[in-house]
Amino acid sequence: MRLVAAMLTPSQAKRQQVVFVGRVLWGGGAERVTFDLAHSLNRSRFEPHVVHLFDLPECPIRYDPAIPVHPVEPVTRMLLAELLPPPPPERPQPGWVQAGLRYYRLLDPSLRGRLALGARLRGAYHRWKSLRATLAARRRPQPPAPPSATTTPSPIQREMSRLLGPLADLWPQTLGLKRVLNRFDPDAILVPIMEEAAVRVWLTQVFTRRRYIASLHSVESFNLPLIYPDRERLADEEWLFSNACRSAEVVTVPSTGCRDDLSNHYGVPPANVRVMVNPVACDWIRQHARAPLPEPPAAGKTLFVQVARLDYDKNPDLLIDAADLLRRDMDDFVVLMLGKGSRRAELEAKIQARGLEAHVRLLGEVTNPYPFMAAARALVLTSRVESFALVLLEAMLCGAVPISVDCPFGPREVLEGDRYGLLVRPDDPEALAQAMLRIARDEDLYQTLRARGPERASRYDLAGVVREWEALLDEVCAARPPRPIASAAAPPA
Repeated sequence: MRLVAAMLTPSQAKRQQVVFVGRVLWGGGAERVTFDLAHSLNRSRFEPHVVHLFDLPECPIRYDPAIPVHPVEPVTRMLLAELLPPPPPERPQPGWVQAGLRYYRLLDPSLRGRLALGARLRGAYHRWKSLRATLAARRRPQPPAPPSATTTPSPIQREMSRLLGPLADLWPQTLGLKRVLNRFDPDAILVPIMEEAAVRVWLTQVFTRRRYIASLHSVESFNLPLIYPDRERLADEEWLFSNACRSAEVVTVPSTGCRDDLSNHYGVPPANVRVMVNPVACDWIRQHARAPLPEPPAAGKTLFVQVARLDYDKNPDLLIDAADLLRRDMDDFVVLMLGKGSRRAELEAKIQARGLEAHVRLLGEVTNPYPFMAAARALVLTSRVESFALVLLEAMLCGAVPISVDCPFGPREVLEGDRYGLLVRPDDPEALAQAMLRIARDEDLYQTLRARGPERASRYDLAGVVREWEALLDEVCAARPPRPIASAAAPPA
């Protein structure tokens, strides 16, 4: 068989289906990784598909038409019958019963109401069936109970009983995902992206066991409490997430810190977690960095940029506080904050209250941020946590020196300490302001770090990361059949 397969041309050989399952088609770094991997896998060997759980009002990207995109429609009660076995056909009523019903319907309605014959007959009929079943059971010899029949529930029974209660709201989307997955080959490899997709893919294992690689891109012990502030709901979600990871063939994370976080907080064996760095599309970024800007963003002043959501976890307040302190030592600078988020109004009010309108500007979401990076002296990252910090590598490619807080876990790994940028203490606006001042004033330091950046970013180039992913997919394909579902972790208290 191997010889026959080797003789087949790429067009004749069956390609391995790889199904990426994500929450939405576009949003942040995880969606960018999915887009790059789907477009870069060897099409002669792999057949990529993309499944998204939710729609976006507007999606700024379009997948190659050769990559099928499958939306998930939640399954309602009416559609649930498609996933369940058909009910057994009803037995026809005996002829004497049918004849009696015909004569009974000819009686006067008032007389029928007084007789209530239908209710009495139905009650007698069910009592007779119950008695017959009881007598038959007593006559039937009972085999001795095996020693192990202690009614201990199986792992899947424990999982189902845990899920059918507080988290029943997951099932419509999960059943919808199951309907989509039925379109693919039984040996297709699923790649759920992030925790929400991983949990739903795990829940579909109740119906059909499939191999899947859980691809995670967050510091989960920080991220999940942010998403689910209610303690009981958080406990449920962490239980689901832990079991989804432990049942995957492999879990991929972008940094060693994320691997340790999974093992320490969610009981995922380290041997089952693979560090797969996020890819950088170097040529694509360089090309887009050359796009012209409508006007010089800083008009001769030192330019700092930040590309991040205006949300709590990105800590944009820290950059505004640092800019306020930096103003004491230099006045000819501008900070451009690129991104949208829930805290924009608060940040605008803070900028006005500090009198920083001439120094800090919120530009909102920008489709192509790379020309701003190319024009900047430095890119500033202030996040509370970063699983990888892909934006630091993108800045290096564009010529901006990275300045980052030393948050868990990505920046220190990407920058190798201070070798490829400057690391400062988290939540320290004074330290951040001094780092910005050093990059603005110390020309030797700036040129040294700027020259090292492109070489560092090229180590994460898309082509090399894709080869690692293809090797991982081959490894999972060779491991047949799928690993059994892990025994469910203890339910939360």
